[in-house]
Amino acid sequence: MLERSFVVGVDHHQTPIEVREYLANLSEDQLSQVVGGDVKEMMLLSTCNRYEIYGVASSKEQAITMSETLLEAMQRQLGSKGTPLKGEIKKGVYQKTGKEMLHHGFRVASSLESMVVGEL
Repeated sequence: MLERSFVVGVDHHQTPIEVREYLANLSEDQLSQVVGGDVKEMMLLSTCNRYEIYGVASSKEQAITMSETLLEAMQRQLGSKGTPLKGEIKKGVYQKTGKEMLHHGFRVASSLESMVVGEL
């Protein structure tokens, strides 16, 4: 199952707060409609410093496709607000699958990716 897992997100390292604020309005229901039945499990992590979508797809190839689909949904969310921020998401978005996704998830959970290390 690990090879079918993915994360797509932005965080405080390279994405302005304005972008993260707009993305926070993208709900789990909207994301579920975007991915349809192609994602078996999905979790949304939204804080002031990050917006991440974790998921498990039906195959490794589908995990890559779903991360691209979710990136497009994030871009549409930025464009729908009539903001000049749409291009900003490409600069700081990350997409990881498999072991890279797991490594990133543990870094986030242990606060190694926080603005202040150790802050939860």
